[in-house]
Amino acid sequence: MVLSLVNKDKNYCHELVCLTARERIVVPIRAIGARAILHFPDQLDFSECPVKYSTQKTLLVHNIGNLAADYQLSTQSPFSVVPARGTLGAGDTMQVTVEFHPLTIGDHSGSLAVCCNTGEKSIQTNLHGEAVDANIGLSTYSVKIGKTFINTSNYTTMFIENRSNITVHFQWKTFPTEEDENEEKRRQCCLLQPLKEVPPDNFIEEEDTEQEEGSSEDHTAVLSYMVQEEMEKVQEDPMLFSDDIFSIEPMEGEIKPNCSAEIKVTFKPLEALGYLSVAYCSISGRESRLPLRLRGQGQGPLVELSCRALNLGNIFVNTTYVCEVTLMNHGAIDAPFTYIHTTANVGYCFKFAPEEGIIAPGGIQTIQISFNATVAGRFEEEFQFSVAGSPTSAILTIKGRVSEPEPTLHFNVNELDFGDISFGFPSTKTCRLTNPSPVPLSFKLRMSDDGTQPAVSSFDQIRNDSDPSWTEGIHFYVEPREFTMNPRQGTIPPQGHQDIEVTLCSNTVMEFYRTMLVDLEGFGSGVASLSITARCLVPELRVYPHMLLYDECRLKVPYERKFLVVNDTHLPGCYGLVPQKRMEDTPVFYSSPQPCGIVQPHSIAEIPVVLEVQTLGEHRTSVVIGVFGDERNPRSVVLQSTGRLADIYPVPRLIEFGRIPALQPNSQTFTLFNEGLVPRDFRIETVCKPHCYIIEPREGVIPTRGKIPVTITATLDDTGLVADTVQLFIGNSLWTTFMLVAVGTGTKIVTDKPFVPELSLGCQFRYEHYSPKFKPQPPKEKRTSLGYSAFQMRRFKIRNGEEPATALRESWDPAQPLGAEVDFLVHYCLCCLPTLPPTSNALADLPFRCPAVLCLENGLGSRASGLGGFRLSTDVPQSPLEVERAFSMLPQSGVLQPGERQQVSFTFSGHLNTTASVTALCHVEGGPTYEVGLTGEASYLSYSLSQREINCGFQMFNNLHHSTVTLANTGKIEFKWMLNLSIAEQHLPGVFVVNPTIGSIAPGGKQVLKFFYMPGVPGAFSRTFQLKVGGLDPENICLKGETFFPMISVNLPWNIEGNEKYEQLIKHLQQYSQRKKSVEQKKTQTPRTQILKMENVKPRVPDSGIVPNTQLQIKMVTMLIEEAALELQEMLISHLPNSFPDKELCQSLVKVELPEYVLDMGTVRKGYTERRTLMITNPGRMPVSFQVDVSALQGTGFRVNLDQIQSLPHRHTIMLEVCFESAHRSRGDVDVLLPIEVAKGPTYNIRLRATVLELSLHLSGQGLEARLEFSPPALKMGWTPQWR
Repeated sequence: MVLSLVNKDKNYCHELVCLTARERIVVPIRAIGARAILHFPDQLDFSECPVKYSTQKTLLVHNIGNLAADYQLSTQSPFSVVPARGTLGAGDTMQVTVEFHPLTIGDHSGSLAVCCNTGEKSIQTNLHGEAVDANIGLSTYSVKIGKTFINTSNYTTMFIENRSNITVHFQWKTFPTEEDENEEKRRQCCLLQPLKEVPPDNFIEEEDTEQEEGSSEDHTAVLSYMVQEEMEKVQEDPMLFSDDIFSIEPMEGEIKPNCSAEIKVTFKPLEALGYLSVAYCSISGRESRLPLRLRGQGQGPLVELSCRALNLGNIFVNTTYVCEVTLMNHGAIDAPFTYIHTTANVGYCFKFAPEEGIIAPGGIQTIQISFNATVAGRFEEEFQFSVAGSPTSAILTIKGRVSEPEPTLHFNVNELDFGDISFGFPSTKTCRLTNPSPVPLSFKLRMSDDGTQPAVSSFDQIRNDSDPSWTEGIHFYVEPREFTMNPRQGTIPPQGHQDIEVTLCSNTVMEFYRTMLVDLEGFGSGVASLSITARCLVPELRVYPHMLLYDECRLKVPYERKFLVVNDTHLPGCYGLVPQKRMEDTPVFYSSPQPCGIVQPHSIAEIPVVLEVQTLGEHRTSVVIGVFGDERNPRSVVLQSTGRLADIYPVPRLIEFGRIPALQPNSQTFTLFNEGLVPRDFRIETVCKPHCYIIEPREGVIPTRGKIPVTITATLDDTGLVADTVQLFIGNSLWTTFMLVAVGTGTKIVTDKPFVPELSLGCQFRYEHYSPKFKPQPPKEKRTSLGYSAFQMRRFKIRNGEEPATALRESWDPAQPLGAEVDFLVHYCLCCLPTLPPTSNALADLPFRCPAVLCLENGLGSRASGLGGFRLSTDVPQSPLEVERAFSMLPQSGVLQPGERQQVSFTFSGHLNTTASVTALCHVEGGPTYEVGLTGEASYLSYSLSQREINCGFQMFNNLHHSTVTLANTGKIEFKWMLNLSIAEQHLPGVFVVNPTIGSIAPGGKQVLKFFYMPGVPGAFSRTFQLKVGGLDPENICLKGETFFPMISVNLPWNIEGNEKYEQLIKHLQQYSQRKKSVEQKKTQTPRTQILKMENVKPRVPDSGIVPNTQLQIKMVTMLIEEAALELQEMLISHLPNSFPDKELCQSLVKVELPEYVLDMGTVRKGYTERRTLMITNPGRMPVSFQVDVSALQGTGFRVNLDQIQSLPHRHTIMLEVCFESAHRSRGDVDVLLPIEVAKGPTYNIRLRATVLELSLHLSGQGLEARLEFSPPALKMGWTPQWR
């Protein structure tokens, strides 16, 4: 049987049936076509792999069958395969990736099933892998962040370290395991389930609206959809770490192999508590999440009291006591505080202000405490201030004792010394009256031996020039009241003070020794007193001139002149022009628009006097100028005038030329007026030096009621002050005279041989020296001098081989006397240089202000001669001859051999401020004519300074300061300048540097001179710098000012015992002060006054080694600072000129060791409190800041009521209360040093001393002889029992 298969790729199935008589036989026939056969490995082993990390392996699958295979791959977790299904052609290959991603460590097995479309049994490949933890970890598993203020953040860092060879991904999670996360997600989804059953209220309005619009949307379905979305969000939530206090950055990321990631943990507490949290790091390569424990401590505001306990000491009943404490915020956040009220015991008697507030970081809040007790006795109370955010309160303990008051008053100074005062000028001094008692006190002030009639001040006196007191003095009916107190009476609150202004307006020339007394209402009179001293003087005023000239005055025409009142004293003065008593026949009337006034110390005042001549002729009128307070010595001056019916007069009558150069013409103009009815002939002449003045017109006719301008041109023949008299002749009669005044400047030297119009040296041999000599001499009268021409140069030298332009230089010595001979040496040389001559008629311009040189060269082999002749062109109004004479040439002719070269020197001699221009022609025999353009300009050096005196004002002596001065070239010539410190002052202390010190400035240019200075020592300073500009005389630039250093003074004595240096220094100061005082007393006291003082003075010898005088202390501090600064002077200047002293070295100038102040509290009984009030004064010129180091007093029993003062003004005083509490001190001496550090100044030390005395008593003896004795014996007292 033959079976034919049509399609070989198809399976065939047939049956062959054989029939017999008995049976039927079926033979099945099957034919199998082409098959797909995939080749897979039997086993795939992943070996060790990181847990939670995907490890992949690739299989190469080959279809070895003859039919395409539709396959499907499947496996089990933690294995996966890609692609999972597909088609592979017969004989083709493909890659299959099997991934192993275990979630737990250990061995993992599985199978890879391959199913094909052939219907045959699937192929199984065994899969095996082992999951292990990779070498990945945290740098630390516990992070502790230090104390952090609430509502602020603090952070620290840690690292995730990947020491494996794989790239890992990490996330910070809230929960330790994934199961806990899933449980949280299920819980959140359960919370969303009820929303499906309860429709929200906000859907009602939408439902109504949609029903109106015909919508049939089911809102329940919408709500279910929204819930489903929320659930999906919950499932998608990665559940990253979230905490209100701690935060982690970054929350997730990747880490390369063998690398690490920096993690920032931020802590932001909300309360002052301890915080603990755990964050879990889920990271590929690790089965379990890595825990990171986070710890932090919240810190509330750090608020402390300046003192935790206050001992108010002895307080009086019904007296308000005010004190202060300070709440200090040492933290970095705001501190809100609130006072907690208390009514226990005497708490209701206390008031705190403010009771609440907010203290900024680093700030302080002063709490004012007022206490007013109504019951006597001891008390101790606690007060609390709660601070928001702080678990504890600030507690203040206040204790004290209430008793009855004892009023007292005292002044802050021992006396008020007005010094020298001027008659009639009020002078005011200030003192302070302090009430240390706890009760208010009403006071009244009165002055001993003072009058009742008000005194007259100079400011009232100058309002009335007709007051007879100018010449007769002040007449009082009773004694004048020269002292005024403001306020005169008042009430001083407890522990308060009252500033008293005492004004002295003296109307008596005398020395004052008065006492200001204080009366207390209800307590007594004169409970306190203050000595007042002063000396009243009348300043010596001088009046200039003694005779005021009015010259010729037309009748009844006012003329005004001025008297000068000069005050050379240190006191102000009051003056007044006594008015004229006019009669009918008074020939001259005078008055003043400002007859009275005040002239300040060391100044000048003016009194304008208006004069009207009433009659013809010469008049001498006496005028009286009174000085207020010096009526016995009035100043008498004279007014001289001539009355005439003047119809011809000059205006002005004084012709002032000011400063003009000698030998240089200068003009001024005046006018002749003729107010007459006929024209008049005039002639003008000068008396002393008519040859020096040109008057145009010198004579002529003045028309009727007209005027003629007259010009006087002065050409002075001398320097210095020149005065002359100008005579005016009308007709042939001398009509009047007037003055002419000028000041000549510059030089007046001429030579015996003229330099102009040409300087002829005659015929001389080549290469030989010729030295013509000139003799300078004063100019003769009517001789034309050189003026300010360029021939002010006195010495010239040109040597063989030198360039004339550089060798011709100025060598004139202005100090050379007249008559000395000055050499003028001129040498010229011929040199051969291989240069080309000018071609054609080339024009060369040579602008110059000094000699110049031009070279002529013969390069053609011809002979050249005949240099000369000018073609002129000028820009000044002068004749061509004058311009031609301004230029000269040497040589003017000559012969040039072939290849030879000749130098020609040109010299310009122009007049001041002129410019000339000419053309020089060079004629060559048989050849062309060459032109050389010459221009010249004559000028002089001129400069200006922005300031010649630099007033630095008040400066810190050890600080570096700077000032600038601008030097400008106002002329047309460039000049060189040099600036140096005066030689005489170079050895003085301090650092004074100027930059730059040398240079040159072009015309119109400027140079800023920078002055850097550090005075080095306190006090006034002055330094002079000499500026030398060109050949001009040096000029001084003065730098001055006054320096200071921060300082304070305490009303305590100094202890210098045992310090030889201090003892010698204070001895020197005392001797100097006594000598100065004795000299002043000899100058000012009369013999009677000296006797009275000698009788009243009681000798007072201070204790050995004690300096009680505050002024001596201040002088001694200054001298110590100066001595230290002088010792460091070499170190200060050693840095120059490269750099300036550093700040540390400058500050060391004030860090000197000062003597100690001594405050001895004496003996204090144990359990008692002793108080002293100190006055700290700023005696300097600028505000001062200082700090009291209260830490030195801890545990000593001493305390003070302040620690820091900012910017205490000049001459202001602050009270420092020092208390010593002996309750917690053992018996014996207490000695402590209290430093007071002055900002940018020295440190002052106060030695605080006290002796604690503990009393004990015992019974000695028996029977009637028994005695009660105290210990120590110094306080013994007896007690004897009485028997009946």
